[in-house]
Amino acid sequence: MIDQTYFDLRMTYQQFGQKLTISISELAKFWSISTKQVKRRLRAYEEQKLLHYYPGQGRGHLTQIIFQSSFRDEVIMEMKQAIVTEDTITIFYLLKLSVPASWLASFRGNLTNFLGIQTYSENKRVLRQLATRPITTLDPVQVAIRREYQLVLQLGIH
Repeated sequence: MIDQTYFDLRMTYQQFGQKLTISISELAKFWSISTKQVKRRLRAYEEQKLLHYYPGQGRGHLTQIIFQSSFRDEVIMEMKQAIVTEDTITIFYLLKLSVPASWLASFRGNLTNFLGIQTYSENKRVLRQLATRPITTLDPVQVAIRREYQLVLQLGIH
């Protein structure tokens, strides 16, 4: 399972590359936790060999974080692992990240197979939607749930 707090940090500060100089209070605000919890979290990430953490010494001295791998490599590695373990939560989380499409382009075939997407040579319109709960009805007269109402509209049953 992916550590989304770590990837949120990488995503937000990716413009700094592999070296980030930041205050602990800024990270506390970013993660909405205390400065003590930030230090614990950074030490845990250091134990996991995700980064090197150099705390700022004294007032006004910023903390330095040096990430072990490039963000691109981490995203690719996590996607590979998620596909192998069929971890849909991680796959969809990674697909939502604002990363260049080229980073995940090599996974297009794997994702197509994994999600069961089929391509047709004929000119057909196909509606695919992931649902996490059963659909009770698609009868336009009896639809009472907004999600099912939207499906009825998309299917043109009304």
